[in-house]
Amino acid sequence: MSHKEPQPSNAKETPDTNLEKSHSEASANSESAPSTKSIIREYAEALIIAIILALTIRVFVVQAFKIPSGSMIPTLLIGDHILVSKLAYGFQLPKDCEFQLAFPPVTCFSSTIVMDLDSPQRGDVIVFRYPEDENKDFIKRVIGTPGDVIEIHNKKILVNGEHFIDKDFTQRVDPGIIDGRINQRDNLGPLTVPPDSYFVMGR
Repeated sequence: MSHKEPQPSNAKETPDTNLEKSHSEASANSESAPSTKSIIREYAEALIIAIILALTIRVFVVQAFKIPSGSMIPTLLIGDHILVSKLAYGFQLPKDCEFQLAFPPVTCFSSTIVMDLDSPQRGDVIVFRYPEDENKDFIKRVIGTPGDVIEIHNKKILVNGEHFIDKDFTQRVDPGIIDGRINQRDNLGPLTVPPDSYFVMGR
C-alpha cells in the first residue's frame, strides 16, 4: 500500500500581489478617515451659506434693534430688544448701500417698495433713518399721515382739529409748559404733513 507525501508548495507572493494589498489598505484608510481639507471645506461652505442667509433675512425680512434711549417710554424701555418686520408695508428693494469691514458688512440707507401692501397708519410704531444723520436709526410713533393738520396746545395733540388720545402710551413727567416760541415741545403749529411724509413723536 503506497501513499504520497504532500509536496511543498512553491507559491510565492509576487510584487503585484503586494501592490494590490497595499492599495486596498490605503483605500480602506482613506474611506474611514476623511481628509482634513474636506472637513475645512465643509465648515467653510456651511459658514458662507449661514452668512448669506443671515444677510438676506436682515435686508429683506426682519431686523433686530436695541432701544438706546427713553423717548418711547412706557411703550419701549431702555435696553429693550425688538424685531422689526420689513414686509409690513410691502416688499422692498434696498438702495444707497455701503459696504464696510464690520458686521453687518453692508448697510442700506433707503429702499424702493416694489410691491405695496399697506402704508403707515396713525398710531403705528416705525423705525427709520434719522434724516440729519443716516447712520442712526430712530423709532417713533406715527401721529400724522400725509395731509393731516397737526397742532399741539399745552401738551395736548390735535389731529385735524380733534384730540389725539395718547394716554395709554404716553407719560408726562414735566408738568411745566414751554412757550412754543422758545421750544416746540408743548406748543406747535398748526402744520400740514407734506405728501409722502409722516409726523412722528416719541411716545
